[in-house]
Amino acid sequence: TKMKTLVGDLLAFNSYAVDAIPLNLTSISVNELVQVNVQQWQAMHENEGFKINIHYLDSDALVEIDVVRIQQIFTNLLNNAKQAMVKESGITIDITNENNIIAIFFIDQGSGISLEDQPYIFERFYRGNNKKFSTRGFGLGLPLSKMMAKSLGGDLVLQKSDETGSTFILSLPEYKMK
Repeated sequence: TKMKTLVGDLLAFNSYAVDAIPLNLTSISVNELVQVNVQQWQAMHENEGFKINIHYLDSDALVEIDVVRIQQIFTNLLNNAKQAMVKESGITIDITNENNIIAIFFIDQGSGISLEDQPYIFERFYRGNNKKFSTRGFGLGLPLSKMMAKSLGGDLVLQKSDETGSTFILSLPEYKMK
């Protein structure tokens, strides 16, 4: 099973690397997008007691996304935030819209990513020293998530990380109906 997962991840990664993944784009409200993806993630982790606080846009906006790809990005970021938790604390999601760029901030209060590891976290197969033996994975989650975000016209960046936690920003262009 682990080998099948690895092969599937590698094939998906290579397809994104050469822009060979067809996207099934649909427009959706940003607030709804976040709410649905968080609810889906929480349903898989309902007995684990993690709280997610969401600060929605006051004036909702639309984004054009591939539902499956966005769900993969959310799942990866929320799983990483959960794995980083050192005590029972929550995850905060803040949404902003500035200059027609939707920014979704994923803020955890985990152990953070070391300064030495930060430049490499979006490199395929890179696993930081703290994660190598403590968590499962192949080092493809963040690089694949970044590629998926870019395929949607957005990006995924690490804004900050220290011993108080990490903040990742998923940015997507606002969709204006024609």
